[in-house]
Amino acid sequence: MRALPTTNANPPAAVAAARKAVVEADGVWIFSPEYNYSYPGVLKNLLDWLSRPLEPFPAESASVMVGKKVALSAAAGQSVGAGTLAKLNEVLGFGKTELLPTDKQVGVALAPEAWGTGKLTLSDEDEARLAAEADAFLALVAE
Repeated sequence: MRALPTTNANPPAAVAAARKAVVEADGVWIFSPEYNYSYPGVLKNLLDWLSRPLEPFPAESASVMVGKKVALSAAAGQSVGAGTLAKLNEVLGFGKTELLPTDKQVGVALAPEAWGTGKLTLSDEDEARLAAEADAFLALVAE
């Protein structure tokens, strides 16, 4: 994602590679940290590039995300990623993706020590919830 420019009339190589990865995937699972009750700007930039039409004309031509099956998860502090999940649902719903239902999406709370270590440690409950989300996502992809 770091190689993606913020603006450019012609898609650079990093954009082409990201689009190719999405096209070849049966589904996309986005697991995002939460910053200021939202997702990081670098993720927004990626989603903006992926939502752009593959062909400049007609402007309504499809993007690689149209119809793509998408699961969402988030990691945050006490909010357990509620802001991130809400905003990603809004953005990706606009992009005509097929989202895993919100009641199947998982947000996890970071343990206080994670802020210093940079490591996500999951509770048994969080692992079980993510496993259930994975099962639901695999079922969605298999449809």
